[in-house]
Amino acid sequence: MKQLFRLIWGIFAITGLFFLTSGSSHAQGARGIDSYGRDFYLGYMPAGGEVGNPINGTGSNAYILICSLTNDNTVTVSYFGSDGKEIGGTTHIVQQDRCLQMQIPSGMMTPAMPGETPQYKAAHIVSNYPVTVQFYMEGSNSGGLYMGIPTSALGTHYVTACYFDNPLQDNPSPAPFRDSTSSEFMIIAAYDNTNIVFTPNATTKSGVIGKNSGDGSNGTSHPVHIQLARGQVYWVRSQADNSLNDLTGSDIVSDKPIAVLGGQERGLLGLPGAGISTGQDVRDVMVEEMTPVDSWDSEFVSIPFLPPSESNVTGVGDLYRVLSDNTNAGNMDGWIGAGATFPRTEPVSAFQTPAAQWENVTDAIDLIVSSKDKDGMRKKMYPVMYDYFQDNGAPDDYAYTTPNEQNVVALARFENVAVFKVPQNSYYHGFQFINIITTKDSLRNIRISYNGGPGTPLSSYPKLASYQIPLHPELTGITSRVASGDYFIYGNTPFVCYSYGRTEDVTSTGAWGYAAPCGMLYGARTLEPKPRTSITRECDRWSVRVTDILPGDQGIADVELLNDPNGIFTRPPHVSYNASIFPNPPQFIPGDTSVSFDVIINDVTRDSYAAILVTDRSGNDTIIELRSIAIEYTLSSTKDSMLKVDAGAQACSTFSMVVQQTGSSDTITVYPPHFAYGDKSFSVLSNPSLPKVMHAGDSVQFTVCFNSVDTFAHRDSLVIPLGCLATNYLVRASGVTPIIIASDYDFGNVAVGDTVCHSITIQNTGNGTLIIDKNWVLQNVSSEFSFGDDALLPDTIPPGGSANFVFCFHPTVSGGATAQMNWSTNLVSPFRHQLKDTSLLQGNGVVSSVAETSTSAFGIDALQPNPAQSDIALHFRASGPTAQIEIFDVLGRQVRAARMSVAPTDENETRFDLRGLLKGSYILRLTSGGRTASARFEIE
Repeated sequence: MKQLFRLIWGIFAITGLFFLTSGSSHAQGARGIDSYGRDFYLGYMPAGGEVGNPINGTGSNAYILICSLTNDNTVTVSYFGSDGKEIGGTTHIVQQDRCLQMQIPSGMMTPAMPGETPQYKAAHIVSNYPVTVQFYMEGSNSGGLYMGIPTSALGTHYVTACYFDNPLQDNPSPAPFRDSTSSEFMIIAAYDNTNIVFTPNATTKSGVIGKNSGDGSNGTSHPVHIQLARGQVYWVRSQADNSLNDLTGSDIVSDKPIAVLGGQERGLLGLPGAGISTGQDVRDVMVEEMTPVDSWDSEFVSIPFLPPSESNVTGVGDLYRVLSDNTNAGNMDGWIGAGATFPRTEPVSAFQTPAAQWENVTDAIDLIVSSKDKDGMRKKMYPVMYDYFQDNGAPDDYAYTTPNEQNVVALARFENVAVFKVPQNSYYHGFQFINIITTKDSLRNIRISYNGGPGTPLSSYPKLASYQIPLHPELTGITSRVASGDYFIYGNTPFVCYSYGRTEDVTSTGAWGYAAPCGMLYGARTLEPKPRTSITRECDRWSVRVTDILPGDQGIADVELLNDPNGIFTRPPHVSYNASIFPNPPQFIPGDTSVSFDVIINDVTRDSYAAILVTDRSGNDTIIELRSIAIEYTLSSTKDSMLKVDAGAQACSTFSMVVQQTGSSDTITVYPPHFAYGDKSFSVLSNPSLPKVMHAGDSVQFTVCFNSVDTFAHRDSLVIPLGCLATNYLVRASGVTPIIIASDYDFGNVAVGDTVCHSITIQNTGNGTLIIDKNWVLQNVSSEFSFGDDALLPDTIPPGGSANFVFCFHPTVSGGATAQMNWSTNLVSPFRHQLKDTSLLQGNGVVSSVAETSTSAFGIDALQPNPAQSDIALHFRASGPTAQIEIFDVLGRQVRAARMSVAPTDENETRFDLRGLLKGSYILRLTSGGRTASARFEIE
């Protein structure tokens, strides 16, 4: 049977020496960075204010929501200890279009009041493949939601969107609702040694004077310099002593990417200072992750949050605020309603207090910058949307909705996929919704997968409202009600999706709600040249260097190995296989002008394909495609012909290797083989001689030989290099030899003239067959020893077996005698005399004073056993009523004696204990009725 092996060799090329396919393949041109990432840092600004009293009923809980875009996605959530060390968190496997909802360990994320000090209170989320992340809060006056921005999309410049303070003196509620709450923002560091300068627009708790609001503010900036380590947060809150205080418009600049949250601890939408009704506290957390300045844009379209189902509310509508980082930003036009014939124009500038805003908006809106820069391009800004509902002041009537803060996604930054979780809580009473804006002709193509199920048309969900978008007759917006669960929404053209909910008809536990977008594109989108690549091929990897250094570029944002079968990120879809990135993720800080990494071929016996999506901070992207085609070859089968080689001999085995395919090259070089472990018992020859350039169909014959020098099992791997790779061919062999161990024998005292015979044993302790042949030599000077089994030779003894051979001693004179038997075998050097291949024979001839009589003289029938060891039995017939029995050694000395009564002529028996007597010849004498008989026996 032939064995088929495949080795990697080759990579498709389009230019130069680098085998590289590179180019953007997105449906809408330069896609840029998006909400889907593999690395996130989150922070937590808890609801509460100075007192932090919850309203009746439910307490506050916070969760991290994580949704996967691929199957078998490994996601890890970890936190930081007070020493800054990352604490290994929980790891989960998340399937495609499904989500996790993980309650945070509040002690690991809740910052200590009053803030304005570095604290290790961040959460860190890492995944193998892209996920979406949201941070969700619920509970009495504690509801909120923000969409996490991946580390790759974080920026170094932010302007905060917060809201007015809610001071106690403006809201004289009875206890326990008496609580002043602050405008707030939080900075979260993703990298060590991050230097940050922030300029608050309102005076902070620690007394940093705000630029335009709060005690001491007079339009002068008071920047604060801080340094944060990875995992640290810096929580800033306003003084909360005046309802005109607002940290909105605070400017934050860093030298490394950071995340920034903005909001209000428990915001009260409405006229500042209007107060709240007795027994009522309809405030709620406002929170959103701020959009980096380099991801701002010039036009934003939006539709309202669904109005309440009851009519007895005040301040119905939405509030839009617009921020700028430019003191001379210009104007922004708000076109409201499908039939709008003129805009509401608002001036916008940096540190503006209050921010430019459009209030009580109940219809679709188009916010577009009318001012242009020196190049004639519209300037870029950043709008935030608040739901602007308030209760009617009745003592028993809570707000039908609660304030929420939500980023507005720019028209040019719509996505074609949204993956998110609608959180479950019975207090919502079903008031959970999505807002979707897309082109009219694409609305029918939008489908929704719910809880991982098959996609169904968007039209299958109840549509509660629809809107015509001002200035854009091609667009439409709809509001649909949704149930809690996991959602994957996809279409054939870009759209935006917002998820929101509220406890609209809850009157006994305090109201809360949430709102956040479900996806958007990031980056400056300057459409500068794409990142460039340099690739070097090695045996089992490519070394890749990506650069982004041309004028106008903003550095690398993300490097991702694509596993995108559904075409979420690229068109056409790209699915990498048998490849991985090392290190993963590549080590760089977003904004670096270059990054280096390796693309590893996981299994060099299979084809490999890697599609690497590289995105720069400007929103330009490129796909690097690396392909390796396997070399195919066959090895002829071979028997284990070297497993039993006689010691001192040589055996060889021959096999062939046929090159079936040379991969993407026309030829391949086969180099001389070598043994991986260097066993010198093996040697190898090849035909033809190597190295040699070979084509498909060429073959090489290898002859492996084994020289047997021992009896051990030998094993090595013959490495055959093909190109820069190699295959291993297992070789096994073992030496075979018998090992002889011959025993000795001492005959002891034997009477001169007698002959005593005895067998000795030969054992074979080796792993080969032992042959005893006739070429033995008995070194027997006085010829008193003889070998009586020559006729049995040659004799074969298997491994582990033994055989007995008889020798006789017949002394002719008194005194000691010795002889040595030199056995002749099939053993070869160095095993021939390794253990014992001789037998030593000894004996002592003596003259006996006791004569032996024939056993037929009168009555000794038997002596058993003979030879004896520990005892012997005498069977005899007596001639009188008694018998005396004596045992003598060969010198005539009596060593045992006994007298006994017997029955004449009957057979009698007695036993003698022989223990303590030396081995050798003895004579037993029987005397009875005046008659005597004797017999000889041996003790061994």
